[in-house]
Amino acid sequence: MTNFIRATIIGVFFLSFSVSAMAQEICDNGIDDDGDGLVDCFDPDCSGSGSCTDFFFGNPVLCENDPDAQEFAFDLQWASPNTSVQS
Repeated sequence: MTNFIRATIIGVFFLSFSVSAMAQEICDNGIDDDGDGLVDCFDPDCSGSGSCTDFFFGNPVLCENDPDAQEFAFDLQWASPNTSVQS
């Protein structure tokens, strides 16, 4: 392999690495722009972005209503004698 081809391959490798390291997430296009595996509002880089203000991930969850929890119980509807059914 000639020195020119070798230098070109090495140059392309380092150029592609530096470009991907400088990529920034665009928070409203549905694409993982910065290559970190997180898309748009799931990416911490978009925290505080205008397009992610109502998004649940990375934001505090504010409950407006208290849950209406009532007591409940289970009723056994069917049972088999011990060791008569394999599960």
